[in-house]
Formats: sequence, structure tokens, C-alpha cells
Amino acid sequence: MFFGSFEDSQKIEYVTSLSAISGLMLTHIRKAMNIAQADMGKLFNMSHATYRSIEKGETAINADFIFMLCGIIEKKFSFYFELLEDIANHLTSVEKDPFNNECIVNLIPNGDFQKLLNNMSSDDFAIAPSIDKINILIDQDMYLFLSPELKLRMLQLTDKVIMKDQVKEIIKITSDEVEDVVQALKKSELDTNGLNSVNHAGTLSSASAIALYSTLLSPIGLPVVAGLGLYKAYKKSKENKKK
Repeated sequence: MFFGSFEDSQKIEYVTSLSAISGLMLTHIRKAMNIAQADMGKLFNMSHATYRSIEKGETAINADFIFMLCGIIEKKFSFYFELLEDIANHLTSVEKDPFNNECIVNLIPNGDFQKLLNNMSSDDFAIAPSIDKINILIDQDMYLFLSPELKLRMLQLTDKVIMKDQVKEIIKITSDEVEDVVQALKKSELDTNGLNSVNHAGTLSSASAIALYSTLLSPIGLPVVAGLGLYKAYKKSKENKKK
């Protein structure tokens, strides 16, 4: 974390990682969806601590998780990773930090970044731009480094808001109920009002399936079905482990 300004002839060095960048993106997605960290974790059978560590960049993000999430938020898998790459390229090319200090941002491997976070005490980290302590770039500190264009693309990660009662139902969804949603999507005929106006009576019988289906906003052209198909398999594997 940092604040204030720093005047020195030497460049200030910051370090970050792809996991930290992805964590920032996930934070923006989750907040746009109006979902708490604990509930976001429950959607994917993760503990609150595990999901929180992903947002902080302490845990590398699994590609399966991103693919499933992209299915739910109705974004192309490629959109997520193109933005991740563009943010990484931007950060490593900046020459001045948000406080006009000359700087350099180094991208280090996720494993090294996680060790750095886990093995160092709070005394080792800078609370302001510093040349003699490690300046870790995570969370909203990183956001300050982004260009207006990248900030706009962050906002475009999702325009979906999920109501609390929907979240509670989706958390309880089973693999069979996810499959019911997939089949309903395949049979849906879009009208001018979109998916939410399609009558799925008789196709979806559970509150959890209806809650997930009702969050969908966009035409099926987006890779919703593929992402939900993986989500179904993920739920199935978790169910099998409980047996």
C-alpha cells in the first residue's frame, strides 16, 4: 500500500504479478455483481479465505475457474485474458507512478510473488513510495496506475447485478440443476426482450435453476453454454467427493 509523494533522483521500483492483476479484475467483477467475497467463494465451493487470497494475488487463479466465471458473467474467455495481458503490458511500460515519481514496475512469477507476500513481515513493505523497501502493487493501488482506457475496459468486464436472494439459491445449485439450465438455454427462442422473458415453465423446476437462468442477460451467442457445462462438471466432481 502507498500514499503521498516522494522526491528522489532514483526510480522507485514496484513489483506485481499476473495473479495480482487477475485478483484486481476479480474484485471489480464481484463488486459489479454486488456479491460478497464469502458468497463468491461459495458459488465455486471455495472457503472465504481461499477466495480472498485469490483476490489479493496470494493464490494463483485456475483457468477452469475463470472459464466458469466467464460463462456466468457472459463474457468471452479471451476478453478476460486479453485485458489481463494489456494491463500487464501497460504496467511494465509506465515511467511515472500516480504521484509523478519516476518508477519501474517489474512483473515477477506468481510463485515468487506469493512467497514474497507470505514470507515477509509488514515492516518489509513500504507504506509510501520507497527506494529502500519493497513496493508491492496490488488491489486499488494497482488500479491507480491504469490508463483511462483500461479502467473503462475493467468496467466492461460485467454489467450484471445478482440479487441476494438469487445468490443464495445459486450457491445451492446441483450439477443436475446446472444441466437443466443448459438445456433450457439451448431450447430458448429469443424475443425482443431477451432471455429473461422466455417462458421456461416445465423446463426448470428448482428455485436454484430458475435463479441462475434468470441472471442471464445476453443472447446465447456468448460462450454461456460452454462455461456452464464446465460448471456442471465441477459441481459433479464436488458432489462425488462428498459421497
